[in-house]
Amino acid sequence: MQHLLFLLPISLFLHQIHDIGADGCDPCVRDACRSVTCAAPELLTKDDCNCCDRCLSIEGEECGGRDETRARCAPGMVCVSRSSFRSGTSSFSDGTGFCLCEEDGAVCGSDGRTHSSVCALRLQSWKTQSQGKRSVHKVHDGECTFAPVITVAPKKIHNVTGAQVYLSCEVKAIPTPSISWRKVKN
Repeated sequence: MQHLLFLLPISLFLHQIHDIGADGCDPCVRDACRSVTCAAPELLTKDDCNCCDRCLSIEGEECGGRDETRARCAPGMVCVSRSSFRSGTSSFSDGTGFCLCEEDGAVCGSDGRTHSSVCALRLQSWKTQSQGKRSVHKVHDGECTFAPVITVAPKKIHNVTGAQVYLSCEVKAIPTPSISWRKVKN
């Protein structure tokens, strides 16, 4: 009888191990998975047990740690420890960090916009493609530049001596243009 009482807990333990599986995963119950919406369809992936959908983290989002909902970074990014940036006290659990693009520096995209990194450009490209628009690619490293465009043209002004004059002109360009005025005597 004592042998039977001893075998009962062992058989229950072995039954629980069998249910978890050799990979450490519980049996997949897709109905228990929560619905996720990613910033772009390319960020959708499966969890470590290949059961539930989850989103890969993008630049600046949390990664690592015990919470498996956003544990991995998107392609081209690395998970950087918060302690390496000396952020002081943090409300994040031990082992967490944030995703950072492997390539540093701004890039100019084919959309004419300057993106903070090639990873930000890639995310923008994924978003535009999911909307049925053309993809965005890197044109060159660094900020985008474009020729000056006068948006508010200056007007001729006549003045009497001693009166105030208000001059206005608006120009858009990158790099920022310099506007200067000349007095022309007739």
